[in-house]
Amino acid sequence: MLHQMIRPAAVRYAESVPGQKTGEYSVVPIRQVLGRDIIPRVVTGLIGVPIILFLTYVGAPLFNLGASLLGLLGGLELAHMIRPAQPLMTLLVTVAIVMIATAVWSNMLPIALVVLLVFVIVGLIDSIRQRRNFLRDYSYALGGALYVGLSMGLLSLIRADANGMLLIYMLLINNWFTDSFAMIGGRLWGKHKLAPTISPAKTIEGAAFGMTMGFIGGFTLGLAGGLPLRTALVANIFVAIATLAGDLIESLVKRHLHVKDSGSILPGHGGILDRVDGTLLAAPTLFLVLTLLG
Repeated sequence: MLHQMIRPAAVRYAESVPGQKTGEYSVVPIRQVLGRDIIPRVVTGLIGVPIILFLTYVGAPLFNLGASLLGLLGGLELAHMIRPAQPLMTLLVTVAIVMIATAVWSNMLPIALVVLLVFVIVGLIDSIRQRRNFLRDYSYALGGALYVGLSMGLLSLIRADANGMLLIYMLLINNWFTDSFAMIGGRLWGKHKLAPTISPAKTIEGAAFGMTMGFIGGFTLGLAGGLPLRTALVANIFVAIATLAGDLIESLVKRHLHVKDSGSILPGHGGILDRVDGTLLAAPTLFLVLTLLG
């Protein structure tokens, strides 16, 4: 049965590839199904994944510093997307993100609020001074700083939980499976566009396959690690949905800002924000679910 499912999909995908012959038993090269950038993606993963798993294992303070560093790099990318070659915008966004992320898991909330207030005032003045697109730039800068900073801070709070290491691993497996299998499923079976005006390459079939596999991966790990059935079930349903939604949110922002990738620091993936887009929404979603479930 699996053969009958895969073969028509492979033939249909081959028909969309120029110069590909599609006989009854034609085989689509694995690199074409996974994407031409699969090799740099894998190399980046082989380097990055062990580092992330190690930081998650050791916990604070290294994990918190790692999350803040990701926020810092993401802030640099965000500032460059909003207004390239503007040092003040870069400084404002990155400082705000790091301070917000740090304030969430530390006792620096009053200081962070002062920094955020300065950001709001100086950022508004600078945006108005630029005149062109000042409201758009200011909105993206402030909203992006809160979005990225809060998400990175909540990751640290989740890790501080008694089951924090397991919860972070579960979140990451769900994220990675949802993202990877959505791409594979879309290329094998994708027919119907999910959001053509936001991300033309994404399909309903790919999204469904990705979220299903993300849920299965995260749910299995959660149960194996000893999480209650209700927690593992509800958390992974919402994390899978949030992962896809976070991807679409970043695609929408990039389309509005007329950029293809947030950066180029990660070969095969693009920028930091391209890699953690799903996590940025999944982290607060998981935190909210855990809070509501008690």
